[in-house]
Amino acid sequence: MRCFRRNIVIFAIILFSAFAPNVSFAVQSCECFCGKDTEGAVDKGAMTQDKCQSACSKDLKRYIGCFIDSAQYPSQSDRCWTKAECAAWSDEINGEKVTADWGDVFPADCAKTKTTQQEMHYCYANDVPYDLNISIGSVTKVQNFPEYINAVYTWLLPAAALIAVVMMMIGGLQYVLARGKSKYVDAAKTRITNAITGMVILLSIFVILNLIDSQLTVFESLKTPLIKEVVVLDSTSSCEQLEDYGYKIDHPNGTECGDKGTIDLENSVLKNNAIGSWKDGEECDYYSCPLDGFACLSDGTCVACGEIPTPSSETCSWFEELRGGRDGKLFTFCRYDATSNSCMGVTATTEASSFYCPTMQTYSDASKNKTTPACDYYGTLRLVTKAGSEPIGSVRGKDILKEICTEDYCGLAGFNGGTKCVYNEGADVKTYLFGLVTSTSQGYFCHTF
Repeated sequence: MRCFRRNIVIFAIILFSAFAPNVSFAVQSCECFCGKDTEGAVDKGAMTQDKCQSACSKDLKRYIGCFIDSAQYPSQSDRCWTKAECAAWSDEINGEKVTADWGDVFPADCAKTKTTQQEMHYCYANDVPYDLNISIGSVTKVQNFPEYINAVYTWLLPAAALIAVVMMMIGGLQYVLARGKSKYVDAAKTRITNAITGMVILLSIFVILNLIDSQLTVFESLKTPLIKEVVVLDSTSSCEQLEDYGYKIDHPNGTECGDKGTIDLENSVLKNNAIGSWKDGEECDYYSCPLDGFACLSDGTCVACGEIPTPSSETCSWFEELRGGRDGKLFTFCRYDATSNSCMGVTATTEASSFYCPTMQTYSDASKNKTTPACDYYGTLRLVTKAGSEPIGSVRGKDILKEICTEDYCGLAGFNGGTKCVYNEGADVKTYLFGLVTSTSQGYFCHTF
């Protein structure tokens, strides 16, 4: 019985082998990249990983990788920057603005941009002074690690020289007290020799390290390249955002709020800090409004702050963040008022939700030879809600006026030789129209100090 079962199994295996389809396990090819410092990464074409490594070795270049996904190509590396991208980078560290420098060497693992063929290098943040918790002699602040090492080395030299002299004196004393006994004489000589040897090594350590490897004395290899901030372009991204990061979008019907665009993935070249999952032929939405101070709703209509149909603290904040401003020219405010259950916009007219500083500055400049304080022109701004508009110096607008006044967003104080704008409560508020006083009321106002 056992023999019969074994024969059945063997027969089944033979039968499967005869009629089963041929199965081959092909080795997947990938895009091969080899690189060399000063030359960057070079695309060697599609091949297997083993062949790629052999090709790089044959060309005396470093094996960078063999990639299936184009997002992994050296041209998409988040460590590689164009010169313009590096120059535009800045950050704030310890309260100081920090800029960056573009590396001199074309690194082996960076490539050229696809469209403009610009070299991409590492980008290094400039040094920032740091306070030392423990001072090194008179040094209390250093710019970088090499400077710290240099301070330590400079401080150690006299300290080590003093220790060496002391050890030689002890060795000399031992030698005198040895009284010819070879055991103690040898110990004294060894102590003196070690002290002199240590001092010579310390004094010549820079030369020794430089002979071994010059990088041991310049510390350039310790500098860490900056990493780009990766932007994820998901299904909530607008057509405008996708275009900013390299997507090609067809828009036969326009590019304003309510219009749709179609992704042309074949002709898209994404910036190397952008990641997107959009597919060819998918549609995105445009959210641009033709007038400043308006935002696009999901139904394709543009509204001002006071026209938001479902007002809340979140939606008002969304509007203000979306329309932005704070660039020294256009300012957009949209704040929620629980009393009237509406969003309040700030404008110089009665239609938008923003105001232009150049316009405010024009009025202030014209008032130089007049008695009208320049900061008072912040009082010409108006609140706009569903119910209409009212002076910003009203009870509902006092907090916004206080912020605009004390921050002096448009820099009006200097137009009358003042130093700052000062907010006051419970005083006469003058309402202006084209530089002329139209009314005066009790409330909240801003003036030049």
